[in-house]
Amino acid sequence: MESEREAELNALRESFQAELERKSARIAELEQLVDEVGRGYRATLSWRVTAPLRAARRLSRGFRRLR
Repeated sequence: MESEREAELNALRESFQAELERKSARIAELEQLVDEVGRGYRATLSWRVTAPLRAARRLSRGFRRLR
């Protein structure tokens, strides 16, 4: 009886571990996709045109923190 329960717990642990590994791999794939999309967008004209606006916003936030 005890060995059956132990075997069941081990099977459950292995199942959880396999699921965790699958989810971890999927997260890594999605993070890579996000990075690729981000690099693609930063290479666009839109990103370059709005760069001064983003820089000005960062500066204004920095000045507000100093007050």
